[in-house]
Amino acid sequence: MRQSATSLTHWRNLLRDRFAIAEPWLKPTDQYASHIPKLGSDFVWYRVIEDTPYVYIAVDEEQGCRVDVQRCEMVIHQFDFGRLVACLSAHFGFDIRLERRPNDPAWLIGVDSPLAGVAFPVFLQCRRISDAVLFATDHSDGPFVLIQWGDEPIDDRTRRRLEGHDALLLTLDQFASLDERGELALAGTARNRLKAFRNYHSPNIDAAKPNIGFATPAGCTWPDVSIRFVDQHTVRISVRDETGIYLYSQMGLVDARNRQPTKQWDLLADFAKGYGLMTWNSPAACRKNKKRREVLSATLRDFFRISGDPIELTEDKKGWRCVFRIEPES
Repeated sequence: MRQSATSLTHWRNLLRDRFAIAEPWLKPTDQYASHIPKLGSDFVWYRVIEDTPYVYIAVDEEQGCRVDVQRCEMVIHQFDFGRLVACLSAHFGFDIRLERRPNDPAWLIGVDSPLAGVAFPVFLQCRRISDAVLFATDHSDGPFVLIQWGDEPIDDRTRRRLEGHDALLLTLDQFASLDERGELALAGTARNRLKAFRNYHSPNIDAAKPNIGFATPAGCTWPDVSIRFVDQHTVRISVRDETGIYLYSQMGLVDARNRQPTKQWDLLADFAKGYGLMTWNSPAACRKNKKRREVLSATLRDFFRISGDPIELTEDKKGWRCVFRIEPES
């Protein structure tokens, strides 16, 4: 899906048997193409002209005649990538995280974090499936999810690459369709395969404490922990020799109702802005922070598996300080 905007006829030629899959995501613009191809041909092009005000026709300049083409076929259609990713995110439940470069055979569109400490990158195929799989395996250390446009045949080498990473391949046209409201609907088989994939790669844990947590080395205490914000949704964590980058959802600081960061994540960010210190003079100071701090402390204890209070009162009892090191986004 390298092209982003062109005439509907050109989309048909580019996508061929995959056009029906992509058509729901093609959004018409108010612009007309200057030329359109002959349907099914890569070499014959027709010129689009404005015959009378607001009336456009296609002309075969070599034959010197008008070509019977429907108006919609000459209109430039934009691929609505954002809507597709938003629909996929809403139904699969992954966090949107876009990394798009025009020549990449696959695009990273999100990170699936079913549990804290467990994350699977989600890729969308853009070119041949063999190239997309190679790209995904080169950019993933472990299991990943790759969404394929159509049922393109996969050779043995590509299949071995997928199996070597325990990857999940989902084919969009088999598992997704648009409902009456124009929203993406996933077939039950897609949900079942994704659920099985998540369960297979998630360790058995205490149901009362579903967060897997950070791989904290034995014997560590809170002063060994260092947290630095990478952006508003991500932190880099270091505990002695163990390091990792985590989304708020991976740390258990996600609102289950809307998958947005919780107030406790916001409080953690406020502590970072004060380099671990918050007093009544801090911009984010408020009485509601008392309960939020209690919940945040409990979540951090579960995530790091370190006992004791990670956030304690200052010596003058007029503020709080993080026992661990925390820094804001640089």
